[in-house]
Amino acid sequence: MAGVFLLACIGVGIFLYSRLHDKPPVRYRAVVTVQIAPGSGAPQKAKSGSNQTTVTAAPIVQTNVATKLALATPTRVAALKAGGVPATTRTVTWSARLLPDTHFVALSVTAPNRTLANQVARGWGIAFAQARVKASSASILKQRGTIYADIVRFSNELRSVDLRLAKLMPRIYGGIQRLDRDFGAGSPNSQPSATNGAPAKPPIPDNASPFILKLAYERPRLLDQISTLADKSAELAQTQVTPDAFATVVATAPAVPLTQSRSTALPAAGGLLGGLALGIGLAVAVDRRDRRIRDPKAAAAAFQAPVLSLVPSSTDSDYVILSNPLSNVAEAYRGLAATSIATDRLPKAIMVSTPHGDAHEEVAANYAAALSRFGLKVALIATSPDQAWYADRFISHDQSGNGGSTDVATTSHGSTFPELLAAAHAGTLNGQLRDGLPTDDRAPNLVVVPPSDEAPAQLPVDGLPPLLLALADAGIDIVVVSGPALLEDADATIVAWATRCVLWAIVEGEITSTEARAAAARLELAGVVPFGVVMVGNRLNGI
Repeated sequence: MAGVFLLACIGVGIFLYSRLHDKPPVRYRAVVTVQIAPGSGAPQKAKSGSNQTTVTAAPIVQTNVATKLALATPTRVAALKAGGVPATTRTVTWSARLLPDTHFVALSVTAPNRTLANQVARGWGIAFAQARVKASSASILKQRGTIYADIVRFSNELRSVDLRLAKLMPRIYGGIQRLDRDFGAGSPNSQPSATNGAPAKPPIPDNASPFILKLAYERPRLLDQISTLADKSAELAQTQVTPDAFATVVATAPAVPLTQSRSTALPAAGGLLGGLALGIGLAVAVDRRDRRIRDPKAAAAAFQAPVLSLVPSSTDSDYVILSNPLSNVAEAYRGLAATSIATDRLPKAIMVSTPHGDAHEEVAANYAAALSRFGLKVALIATSPDQAWYADRFISHDQSGNGGSTDVATTSHGSTFPELLAAAHAGTLNGQLRDGLPTDDRAPNLVVVPPSDEAPAQLPVDGLPPLLLALADAGIDIVVVSGPALLEDADATIVAWATRCVLWAIVEGEITSTEARAAAARLELAGVVPFGVVMVGNRLNGI
């Protein structure tokens, strides 16, 4: 709604500004009329503004060729230079149209002042005439190229016909490729020229086959086509020296003011209402395009699982359930644990994960601590070095059972998560598994499986099923695995498959419904059951 309010303020500002400025800025337009075709003798009148010039009639010309050439970028740049105006000028607008008699073009220039409009108009007339000459020269050059290609093609065909005739009738056409010989003259089979001006019959025997007859008649036609093309090429070569591109400036109308004073109160009011409608429409459209999950209904639909709890955001990653048990956050986690137990489907092992991000880390730690407060013996497994804070506040026990407060790095004694996975896979776990894991007096029913200092190149996740079985044999009621983000780590799917149950944790407004559906579909293919969804409030929204 803030965007709607901003657009409304802009609309009000436009309305007030327009009320104070009823007169729009004045611009000036100058028109130059150019004759683009020569006259035929009949006098005509070419009008441009208030000036009239007597000219002669002209043949019809194409309407789009002249206007496109006049509005082309090189022509406009040349017009600015010819008018003594910098080529970087951006305050000039251009317009070109063919007049009704089709042999005149009106070039209109609109500029902020009268002098600039007159200068650019005069320069445009000069530049347009020069552009017509260049375009005509280029067109002639293109035509000559086409004619040359046709001459080469007809010459090749003539050579082929000559070779066939020389082979079929060597006596008559034996020297046909000598250009200084008149074949057929004086031949006994030659026929006199027709009296009606038609070409004479070519020298062929009376009993010639249709094929020979066709070749004999085809040869003079090819010679005639080559001669015609050669004449046309010569004419174009002569024209190219002085291209026949008719373009003459016949009238120039001085610049006149374009705009007049008018009231803009009604248009401004319409603009205000239109701005408000546009703002509301854009706000609704943006809201509908936003696919991020912001409410429990959308979360349940995307993950195909019930929303078990709405947890307020905390300031940092910590066991809020232990450090501040009277807070709203701790109360929300106790409610989550109570709801999970009341469902009567709490599994022996559960993985807390998310499609993207790290929301699952804080949820897994506090969820495990809350479950332990209800009398369940819980093991919290940290799978990533980023989760080392799980065991920072806990006491690590040595093999003799004596407690000593040390840091995680020096008290692992082969009890980090990767080491336990390797031992479980090899079958070397001892029966006193719980005694070597960190715990805390405030949560005596909770033990932590700490991560390694660095992420291993390959996590031996094949040992997770026997590790979960060993923890159950050691008296653990439920194992909470703080698994990796499902769409970010390939091992996350294998960890979820081992636990067979996943509790989704997301931050409100950070996960899209598309990502949620993709993660849910991946778990469904792996045969994993969704236990529920926990939504954590967004800190930016103060929830």
